[in-house]
Amino acid sequence: MKRKLISWITILTFAMTIFPVLPHAAEAEPATEVYLGDTQLESGKYYAVIDNTITESTSENYNVYYVDGTLTLQDLTYSGSGNHGQYSYTVLSANGDITLVVEGDNTITNNDGNSGRYGRSGMYVEGNLTIQGAGDLIVNAGDTQEAGSDSTTRYFSHGLDATGTLTFSGAGHVNFIGGNMNNENTASAGICAPVINVNGTGTLEATGGSDNGDNANTENWGIFGTYYDGDSIITVTNGKLIATTGKTYSQTVEGTSIGLQTDSLVINGGQVDIKTAQCASGYGIYIHASDGNELNELSLSNGSLNIVAQGTNYSRGIKSLTNSADALFSITGGTFVAVSNAMAQDTMAVDLYENEDEFKVTTENRMWRYGKDDPYIYSGTVTSERHTYLEIRDSDGQSGEMPTPVESDTFIGGLNLEEGA
Repeated sequence: MKRKLISWITILTFAMTIFPVLPHAAEAEPATEVYLGDTQLESGKYYAVIDNTITESTSENYNVYYVDGTLTLQDLTYSGSGNHGQYSYTVLSANGDITLVVEGDNTITNNDGNSGRYGRSGMYVEGNLTIQGAGDLIVNAGDTQEAGSDSTTRYFSHGLDATGTLTFSGAGHVNFIGGNMNNENTASAGICAPVINVNGTGTLEATGGSDNGDNANTENWGIFGTYYDGDSIITVTNGKLIATTGKTYSQTVEGTSIGLQTDSLVINGGQVDIKTAQCASGYGIYIHASDGNELNELSLSNGSLNIVAQGTNYSRGIKSLTNSADALFSITGGTFVAVSNAMAQDTMAVDLYENEDEFKVTTENRMWRYGKDDPYIYSGTVTSERHTYLEIRDSDGQSGEMPTPVESDTFIGGLNLEEGA
């Protein structure tokens, strides 16, 4: 797999880094090698894990069971690592398509202290990953152990790396956590996968790590959809998707946080919550045409989309870096809330860059059209000294006009905008 680096680019008056990008895996085959730590799991066998020791077991007493491309975790607690990721040390890995069935309460942590590779991950799948089951799972990639060589070659910590499609059909709560950043030139992401489908009844969560010091050139993502080449498409039809980032210590150095980066986000049900913690530059959702692709879409037809972006210098609830005439930004149903909070006042609820199309909103058969110079979109509605705010929802008996802004630091259904949160 050929690795490609994307250099530091300038957005408006301010620089941010796009992380090294890897190509999609070709049409993946079912996994033939599945590892937990350095133990290769044999098809048809049950395993018990006690004090991080993996032993063969029975169907009456097991924590791990693998058979023909399906891996079941049941009340597993494991901390370890193996040298089986494409570019990283990882805990759980598969070299092809795999279905993960989650039962009970499970925790997987990468405790590797080695260096010499690009980074570390909690789980690596070279192919498609389908998550099922009613259980809960936390996968933690662990903190970075060394600095990257420069701002374009970062040492990374990813909760999940999946080169194909991630499908979440579970009924429980699964959280992929990128580790904290202990060094300069490092990056963290909860999930790196080009295509994500959320259609279960449970919650899929992606959490980027925090900067543990005042380190230069740190970045984090909740979901980094454009980490791999090709179109990045995220679709939510049911359940809940959460993408959050940790802090970057941005008062003295550059630090960027992006809740969700993709080419296309389509919501037709369920709930999507996005939040960035305090950083130099915060983007709730970053719609980015990777590798010149013209696929640029953000649409909400049902369900809800809630965004909080925070930045010391710069923040955008939604940021689009495209001037494609085919770009689509539409809200035809559901509830949309975007809040942007920047101490330096450079803040916009929705920033469509130089897109020539209009931002289209339909509520109760009324079409709202906002051109690119409209302050509601490009400057937001100021509700306090630093906040810009945009809310669009079904009328609840109100008229079809813009709702009155909420003068509060704590709103959006549990997303807390308190200072530094």
